[in-house]
Amino acid sequence: KLSNVLLDEDMHVMLSDIAIPRNDPAATAYHMRHMCVECCSKKKWKAPHSAYFGPEGFTSGIASEKDDMWAVGCIISELVTQKMVTDRVTAVDRTTFNRNSGAVAQAVGEVAIRVPQLGELCVLLLDENPDKRPSASEALWTLLKGTTAAAEGLTLQPQYDPVLQQNAISLSKSNDVATLVSGLLRDDDILGMEAAVGRLNEILVQEPSKRASMGEIYATPAGRMSGLSAICSCLSKGSPLAQHRAAAAMRNALLDERNDVKVIEADVAVLCAAVVMGTPPTQANAAAA
Repeated sequence: KLSNVLLDEDMHVMLSDIAIPRNDPAATAYHMRHMCVECCSKKKWKAPHSAYFGPEGFTSGIASEKDDMWAVGCIISELVTQKMVTDRVTAVDRTTFNRNSGAVAQAVGEVAIRVPQLGELCVLLLDENPDKRPSASEALWTLLKGTTAAAEGLTLQPQYDPVLQQNAISLSKSNDVATLVSGLLRDDDILGMEAAVGRLNEILVQEPSKRASMGEIYATPAGRMSGLSAICSCLSKGSPLAQHRAAAAMRNALLDERNDVKVIEADVAVLCAAVVMGTPPTQANAAAA
């Protein structure tokens, strides 16, 4: 909840009580979570902080990272609209914000009017279905992608664009390493980037003899660079799926020891960042690399 978001004198943001009951395996932490949910269930609409539980967590008492992402959506709506989610329902409603679809829709709508980009994100964060909510890294990527596009004056084409779909299909079947390396850097074509890095990873797995080609220099949309650096560029700028595939491709490329000396410092920095901030599969592959 918003009261757990703290600011120091330099306006650095810190979170208190984050994930303690869920991640701490100790019996005390387990009972903390159990008692908290049980208390909210009994008090129902009288427990203000229960609004920040995802609907599924409030009902079952089982928490996940998607439960946290619901809370992020609540906090964003409060910061943008200057209205607490707990104020969107009353005792007359005899329900909580997370169980009142009308209140949720109103909050999302008000955010969209004030800040359209955050409104689009809140639609995902405050989805009743936890499987449709983005992870923290996916939400951050969505925001950064939109900000970068606006700053550069780009118009991101929708992923269902038939031209993009056809290009992605072509890349997913290509055997030409140079073409695939070039595809890794088309950050205005999300589908193409994901297809290119996925296909490249398949080649590196199925044809070990081509791993050394990742150390070669290629002409790309971003200038001349090695295939290794192109993979790392995809790892730093791609969608969560592209990042996962790029980390796996980097791991497989480095199985050829001839590539070790061709990895530059910037590539290592990207791998380290992926180990810290990536999704669990991305972290594992980046760490292996």
